[in-house]
Amino acid sequence: MPEPIAYILKFILQTVAIFLVIRFVLQAVQADPNNQIVASVIRLTNPLLQPIRSIVRPYKNIDFASFLLAWLTLTLMVILITVGQAALFSSFSFGLYLALDYVVWVFLFAIFATIILSFIAPGTYSPFASAAYQIAEPALAPARKLLPPMAGLDFSPMITVMALYLFKNYVLPTLIN
Repeated sequence: MPEPIAYILKFILQTVAIFLVIRFVLQAVQADPNNQIVASVIRLTNPLLQPIRSIVRPYKNIDFASFLLAWLTLTLMVILITVGQAALFSSFSFGLYLALDYVVWVFLFAIFATIILSFIAPGTYSPFASAAYQIAEPALAPARKLLPPMAGLDFSPMITVMALYLFKNYVLPTLIN
């Protein structure tokens, strides 16, 4: 496949997968569907997810249809980019690795966004800030229980980011191999 076409195809499939993973995370953390950012992601991904919803039902607050479609999209990307040279099983496992990696990156991005927003514009409201806080808070809550804020400083983002990076760099690769 010519390189420019492969690049465009990879970009499109990764963008679709990112929106599907964001939708998965937003539903997993039960983000406010009335938020403009959340509503936009829902509207963008609904046409892709409606056919799959009849087969894959949500379990409690976890929407497996969006994660499954992100996984399949990334697997398709791997198959198309490698021009079928990779074994089918390794393409599926690498697609799963990428989908889980994207989930970690969504949490990391939300945590970094909340950190930056707390310095730049503390106490102000924006739909983006609200969505970022709603994504980051479930990840930060266990670290806050472990190490509560001291003297007005919250160290939970540092602990959570370290845990996410450890998972991303050490646990996730061993799960896939």
